[in-house]
Amino acid sequence: MNSKTDLQALIINKSRRLQKLKEQQAFKGIDTPAHVLIEIEDMEIAIEQLQAEMMTLPAASEAELTRENSPSVEAAPSEEAVNRLPVLPNGSRFLHRFTIEGFIGRGGFSDAYLAWDQVKDGEVVVKRLPVAANQPDFLKRFVDREIKVARRVSPLDIAGLVKTYEVIQTPEEVCLVQERLPGRSLHHRVRDKVLLDEPEAIETALKVSQTLSQLHRHKITHCDVKPLNIVLRAPGHPILIDLGAARFFGEQLVEAQVVFSVPYSPAELLTGQPVDGRVDIYALGLTLLHMLTGLHAFDDMYDTMPMPEHIRIGRRPTQKSIRQHIVAALAMIASPELQAILKKSLAEMPEDRYPTMKDFSQALMTYRDG
Repeated sequence: MNSKTDLQALIINKSRRLQKLKEQQAFKGIDTPAHVLIEIEDMEIAIEQLQAEMMTLPAASEAELTRENSPSVEAAPSEEAVNRLPVLPNGSRFLHRFTIEGFIGRGGFSDAYLAWDQVKDGEVVVKRLPVAANQPDFLKRFVDREIKVARRVSPLDIAGLVKTYEVIQTPEEVCLVQERLPGRSLHHRVRDKVLLDEPEAIETALKVSQTLSQLHRHKITHCDVKPLNIVLRAPGHPILIDLGAARFFGEQLVEAQVVFSVPYSPAELLTGQPVDGRVDIYALGLTLLHMLTGLHAFDDMYDTMPMPEHIRIGRRPTQKSIRQHIVAALAMIASPELQAILKKSLAEMPEDRYPTMKDFSQALMTYRDG
């Protein structure tokens, strides 16, 4: 857990980056992409979290307060340890193919740009990841895995998943050329207090579950399903984005705090256990619960309906607080049948959840059609 001095430094650093990001988005003649809104929102939320955490800390050192409940996953170096790639200016040519139209944002270890692709004759998103020899080993493992996942998924053309058109490698970086997605995130919609009614929420969850089922068929789990990673391209057309945290079935996570979102992560993910599709079942169940109630785990500033302050412990929730949140949110579901479906998807132990995403989908369809 951070000291107040550490938190102050983080807040200043993130605030400067947020201001810079907003300034970089001031270019004219281009609709603001969903990626930009997501990046700005995510950074604003992080700053609010840090500010709230600072208010809860005593003046003395509090490093031991949450150590007992912290995940046993190996801690990774922060993104500041990465040697960043230089920012590409608007209007510049990149790789003799792309004309840079704007800097979308920075997430984790990647930089994303809106660009005109001369080959495709259209707008794309170019996601750049550094791979030079002077980069830390954990980043090389992270990038290698993302390349492997992208190359496995790209030819599959999975409906409802952001498309990666190409992977380009140079000695200094890896570039993922992806489709540009108009629309807004599910998180953005719910945060604006526009809750989905039950039929729309279930249809959205079913569409995402079908996308995840296709991934699972190829032994890939997304590992970061959440409202922020679901873009509503149009009503009834959710698109799942960001495979940066994806893992192959049976793979264990290290450097986990870099890549996954604690509020939507089940216990096995928090503790670095081998993963399979049941990780995504849990996260999608919690996402559906969020769509229906507006309640979001452990972050009252992220909610449309804040959870009690006492169930949040710093930035890392305990397993007890996870269950408290789920019980509170499930109590808001009027239908006993739907409540039972969600409860099973959110079981603490993976063996108590639906065995496959297809089973979860079938339960939702049976309820919908009943």
